[in-house]
Amino acid sequence: MRKVFEISSVAGSFHLADGNDFRNTLKETENHLKFIWNYGGAPLFLLVDEQPLVLEANHLLSCTYLQKITVLPEQAVPEVLLLAFNRGFYCIHTHDSEVSCNGFLFFGSNYTPVVELDDAENGRLRTLVS
Repeated sequence: MRKVFEISSVAGSFHLADGNDFRNTLKETENHLKFIWNYGGAPLFLLVDEQPLVLEANHLLSCTYLQKITVLPEQAVPEVLLLAFNRGFYCIHTHDSEVSCNGFLFFGSNYTPVVELDDAENGRLRTLVS
């Protein structure tokens, strides 16, 4: 599954992909901020800036457009969802002088944030994207 939403007036784009479309969409959205959510039972093995990272089940990874993400090729992609969006989609900084586009999940830390979701959070996220 792959869905794309674009807002031409602000050059914004939002991509949602899983399954067979996950790898291609990941490559096509290199200039986007990303959430990668492992909602399945199998881990996803990645390289983030050439550093190994295992995205366990019920974990959510946030990455910026400055990070290089590689899915290790010898594995089948488990049940993983990619949410990718660019500055035009999420940032109102250009329109409001009191707002910044940076925060804890993006550019707010010197490590790659991985959030473990509980059952209730997984359920709410599933409802949101279904």
